[in-house]
Amino acid sequence: MTNQDKTETKESIAKKIWLAGIGAYGQGFDEAVEQYNKANDRTNQIFKDLVKAGSELESTTRSKFEEIKHDKVDAPLTQVREKMDARISTVRDKLGLGEKEPSQIERLEAKVDALTDVINSLIAEKSPKKTKVKPSEKKA
Repeated sequence: MTNQDKTETKESIAKKIWLAGIGAYGQGFDEAVEQYNKANDRTNQIFKDLVKAGSELESTTRSKFEEIKHDKVDAPLTQVREKMDARISTVRDKLGLGEKEPSQIERLEAKVDALTDVINSLIAEKSPKKTKVKPSEKKA
């Protein structure tokens, strides 16, 4: 082999090594893109599945919450409201504020007025009577 043949062979080998490196880079890049696309597709599918499962869980939870709320909360609240309404009705009846007898208020007002008159007369009886002082009795 001549020197020139050796040089061509070396250049040929170097070029082949260079091309193999570029080919490896290209192949690695293609595989990386393919893996990225697969992972991206899988991630999107997982996300969609999680959203669907979350939506179903939220719906189930809401319905259970409403059921529990109705059974556990609304029933006692309804009972409390009924008891309060009964107590208020009883107090209104005792005070004569029921819808049946609107004239009861007038009777209560008359009683209050009569009691006020009695109290005023008692106060007047117990208060000391003021005597008028004659001008000659005034001390200078």
